[in-house]
Amino acid sequence: MDDPKKTNGATPTDESRKKPIADQVTDVAADAAAELASTAVKALAEGAQKAIKKRTPKPIKKAVATVTEAADRGRARKAGKGRKAPKRAGKAAAKKAKKSKKSAPKKSARKAAGKSAKKSARKIAKKTAARSGTTSRTKRAKSRR
Repeated sequence: MDDPKKTNGATPTDESRKKPIADQVTDVAADAAAELASTAVKALAEGAQKAIKKRTPKPIKKAVATVTEAADRGRARKAGKGRKAPKRAGKAAAKKAKKSKKSAPKKSARKAAGKSAKKSARKIAKKTAARSGTTSRTKRAKSRR
């Protein structure tokens, strides 16, 4: 029923009446071969999938399972929601969002930034000293004299 070429066997089509009998037999044989080939290909594909499943490591299988579960949950949420009007946030939520934007960086972040600035300054000093052929210590010693 899925294939438009196939008929229920009740009446032959006009096209098949006009064809010689040899061509009709050839068409039937070709259709049969196509069906056999498609089932063979499906069987091979199933066997290949089973072989791949046997040889994949368990951590990869677990990761694939979690990803597919998450995707299914996302699809279920989208399907369940439909097209509803978006909810508006209250004033309290807006105030919280503003406060969180203004928060200062943590102490550890400031320390790391200071250290990286010092390191980069040292690197630049070393590079310029290497170009001029003197080090920062020798420059200090010369300036003291």
